[in-house]
Parts: sequence; structure tokens; C-alpha cells
Amino acid sequence: LNLLYKSENPSILADYYTKNFRMESDFLKLVENCHDKVNLYETFMGKGILSGDESRFVGTYCGKLSPNSKIEESFNESDFILQIGSCVNEVNYGFYTANIPKEKLVEMNQDYISIQGEVYTNVSMMQLLPVLSKRINSNNLKMAKNYPKDLNLIREAELISKNSKKNLLPLSENDFHDFLQNFIAKDDILIIETCSFMFSTHDF
Repeated sequence: LNLLYKSENPSILADYYTKNFRMESDFLKLVENCHDKVNLYETFMGKGILSGDESRFVGTYCGKLSPNSKIEESFNESDFILQIGSCVNEVNYGFYTANIPKEKLVEMNQDYISIQGEVYTNVSMMQLLPVLSKRINSNNLKMAKNYPKDLNLIREAELISKNSKKNLLPLSENDFHDFLQNFIAKDDILIIETCSFMFSTHDF
């Protein structure tokens, strides 16, 4: 908590094992108790834990595979990152382009807690997160930099521009991807089988 309180531009990163180990309610309680002072991101495999309607939700962070460079840039400006439910693999980490400096990072999952690179295997997310969500005091938090809610719309504008220049060519997987970007609405459910198309769904 002291690291979080000292931070000038803190962020929380929601990751896969938060939901896999049924810690969503404690996670969302932590977010609620931050009282809109901390920026919120999700990983590719952590999608669905946070609502896009959260006032401080910025977007999906996957290193160089983030939906657009502005999301990656805003995340990299964080001076403290609390990653909850961390799941390290090539897809979730943008083929390992998500290089988060250890000195900025507190990471928790079902196996360990890592504080600025110091790993503790005698405590886990399941033990620490419920305590953290109750003890955090938003009065001690500094207000993180506020990013515009339309960062995700940059990708949408790029698609519109690209589609306007397309020739009449046979439909491709890329066309289907672009179509879904504009077709999917709030609260829709998208079910993806394991296939090459899966790797593009971090854009949605």
C-alpha cells in the first residue's frame, strides 16, 4: 500500500487468473475503493473482468500488440502498476513486447506475490487481495493522470479510413475482423475457438 500511496500516476492491470480463481468480487471491491483515482487496464486474457464503462478504464494493454499506440504509451507513463491475476505467456504479453520495469510493478497471482522483483511464495493473491481491497484508503491516493475515454476510438477511425480506400477484392479474415469492430455492441458476447482469428480479438 505504501508504494501505491507514494505513486503520482498509479494503474491497476486486470489479468487472467483473477477470474480463473474467482477473485473478481474482491478485485472489483478494490477498484471501487480507489474512488476513480487509479487508471484501469486489462490484458488480452483478462478481458471481461473490468467494464468498459468504468470511468478510469483506459483499454487493453498487450505491449506492442495493444489496440493502438496511445494505450501502450499511457500505460508506460504509469509510475506504479498493480497487476492482479498475472498470467505470463506470449499471447498475453504481446509476444513479450510488454516489458514492465520491475521497479514499477507489484504482481500477484495464485502462486506468488512479487514486489519490485522480490518474489514471495509464502503468500498468494487469494490471501492478499481480500485484505488489500478492505484496507485501501482512497484519501491516501494521488489522482492519476486522466486519459481521454476515446483512446479506443482511434482504432475505429483508422478502420473507417482504411475501408474507404479498399478495392473490390475477395473477402478475407481481415475483412471479417474489421466488420466485427463496428458491428459488436455493448454487452455482446463473442465466443472464439482456438484459431488464428483469436489473436486479433484483443482489438475488441
